[in-house]
Amino acid sequence: MPPKILRTLSNIVSTVGHPVLLVSVFVILVNFKEFGKEKAIELTLTALGVFVVPVVLYILYKMKKGDYHNFDVSERKKRNSLYPVIIVLQLILVGYLYFQDYSWMVKSGVWASMVLTIGGFIINQKLKVSMHTTVSFFIAILLVSVENTYAFSMLFFAMAIAYSRVQLGRHTFPEIVVGTLLGLFSGFVFHFIV
Repeated sequence: MPPKILRTLSNIVSTVGHPVLLVSVFVILVNFKEFGKEKAIELTLTALGVFVVPVVLYILYKMKKGDYHNFDVSERKKRNSLYPVIIVLQLILVGYLYFQDYSWMVKSGVWASMVLTIGGFIINQKLKVSMHTTVSFFIAILLVSVENTYAFSMLFFAMAIAYSRVQLGRHTFPEIVVGTLLGLFSGFVFHFIV
């Protein structure tokens, strides 16, 4: 395949595979598959309002200030300011879910995602782990409990995302491997908790 086409495809895969977008689509898909319409809307709006929207606004704010150069937050040292924000938002979401009538599976998913975030934060001190890859493999493993066809498709998409990150020069092979392992580990933590 010509390099220009490969780069264009990698850009598309990387954009669609951005963790914020993947998490949003995953939340919507799972909520409407697992719950009735009213509960699905409530949980989706809560997850998007408490977690996704604040993360997006925080990143955009930091970009406007010049602290972040892109929405991927590609610089390892600058990611250190993003991880604590994500962890606090996840804790708020867990706190909210704790007092609501949601299944243990939903609460476990957020706990497992915290394992992923805290693991990413710790690893980021030495190595810029690919969060695109981590989140995509994590979601692939979570989808096993929802629908094997979705999980299998997501696994292939996760591999495409990993390849795209290397192809675009955003990550090295070791960063992709560590991201894959962290995503798989966090996904298995979810299944162990459930």
